[in-house]
Amino acid sequence: MRITITQSRSRIMDLIRRAQGGEDVVLVYKGVAVARLVPVVETAGSLDAADETAAGAAPCNPRGPCLTVE
Repeated sequence: MRITITQSRSRIMDLIRRAQGGEDVVLVYKGVAVARLVPVVETAGSLDAADETAAGAAPCNPRGPCLTVE
């Protein structure tokens, strides 16, 4: 499924549920695919948000890109 950013704002919970169910959800901005919603697969070694920040990942800015520090 492809959906514009503008359209996705009012349907975010539906889009999240679709992604959780395995559907390919692609967000489009000005006709260009810019993001994909995918389910998170938890593994034994996965980090939670607090662990990621402690490990050096910068917190995400909701108005800009999420950056990680290596």
